[in-house]
Amino acid sequence: MMTFNCIKKLMLGSMTFLFALAAGISPVAAQTITFGTGSSQPPSYTESGLTVSAAAISGGHLHVEDRNLDGDTDLMCHSGAGGVSNNYTFDMGGAPFIVISLDFSGEAITPGGGIFPLGTNTFTSSTGATQNPTAPGTIIFPAAGWTGITSFSWSTTASAVIDNLVVVIDTDGDGVFDDEDECVDSDLSATVVILDCDSGVENQLFPNGCTISDLIAECAAEANNHGQFVRCVAHLTNDLKKAGLITGKEKGKIQSCAAKAKP
Repeated sequence: MMTFNCIKKLMLGSMTFLFALAAGISPVAAQTITFGTGSSQPPSYTESGLTVSAAAISGGHLHVEDRNLDGDTDLMCHSGAGGVSNNYTFDMGGAPFIVISLDFSGEAITPGGGIFPLGTNTFTSSTGATQNPTAPGTIIFPAAGWTGITSFSWSTTASAVIDNLVVVIDTDGDGVFDDEDECVDSDLSATVVILDCDSGVENQLFPNGCTISDLIAECAAEANNHGQFVRCVAHLTNDLKKAGLITGKEKGKIQSCAAKAKP
């Protein structure tokens, strides 16, 4: 039987059981948007899947420039004529994400060296939650109202600069965000399929973001030969049956497909 490197305790309803996961499955860190790859005043800006777009009041462009003179490119938002509030929108193309934090620099510096006033800045999530920073520093967003959002906006009545926006996404769309997902590119097939053999058994998704098919794929990746793969799948399905997650008949169907899965 293959050697497993880590033991994960999965909570499934009222049942807790120990489950072996092969090496190589680990959570993905949050992503930091640095605003360091765009031109100075683009109509929109995209980095790591997140797109920022500007309202028409700004002339239809963003300010992706070093406007706090810290040596790094930042994102500046400023108001329109007469102090009319401007607005930037941040989204992941409709995919849900979590906002963790951002660096808020306060007043922006003009190209001529002048200082724009700070004004009132409001960050509003798609759920209606708001954050209103009033001084420079790292803004930490609470989980409530900022988890699983599809967009957020930033409005200002004067100007401000932000950088290092930290977000967490759900890469595979399984409902488990990447910071807690141990299989960020899950096989979400409806049933467990091994090569051309469809077992007909439901491909269950576990709370850690891995499916039965993901774990079988780990067996295949770690096995040195077909016999090791079959034994790994047998160990896996025995655990699932003991936990009450599959029946004896379903265990037999998966093991049968594994036995037939010769390259």
